[in-house]
Amino acid sequence: MRHVLQELNHWWNRHELERVIALHAADYEGTDVGCNALQRGPAGAGECFARYWRAFPDLRVVVTECVVEGNRVAASWCARGTHTGNFMNIPATSRRVTLRGVCLLTLDGDRISRGLYLWDVAAFLRAVRLLPDL
Repeated sequence: MRHVLQELNHWWNRHELERVIALHAADYEGTDVGCNALQRGPAGAGECFARYWRAFPDLRVVVTECVVEGNRVAASWCARGTHTGNFMNIPATSRRVTLRGVCLLTLDGDRISRGLYLWDVAAFLRAVRLLPDL
């Protein structure tokens, strides 16, 4: 199970959309706080992930912790990138962003069938100067 997460992270950091899409089951359903709708199928996952890469072309994610139980994987991660494209209706700011988040994945064999991606939106808004430091 952990190998699927490692493969996802590997291809994610290379921005290899077709490889990332291939890791998702045909009936995939996903939720990501940075995307405005439920993602359905591999194409839905790919569309959401591509938004990140367009907005942060240098985006890299490091998995910091991973827990596997049965067919479920929980991972915490840290992402870094430069906000050079529109994201969440926020125009590019050219600011460097560091975000922390978690993902909860359900696997069906060697494919991701469910995904939940939660990350610190407030940290993003602070990094692009739309939210004051607390």
